[in-house]
Amino acid sequence: MHVLLRCNSQRKLYNVATFNKSNSILEASKYDPVVLVRLSGVSDLMSAKGKYLNTWYQRFVRRTSKTHKSAN
Repeated sequence: MHVLLRCNSQRKLYNVATFNKSNSILEASKYDPVVLVRLSGVSDLMSAKGKYLNTWYQRFVRRTSKTHKSAN
């Protein structure tokens, strides 16, 4: 199973290569319903061969951390 978090461009895709990166994306996805649905059933993005754009990851973490802080 391949999980492509988002890509509609020619920019470089990065593999989810560490458990830390996998866990950070999975934890942050709890605050983004679109990503949460896309990752439903995935418990390890490394073994799912997840890929992401670096700019997407930076915006995603920033956006979900703001949502998480406002929820508390």
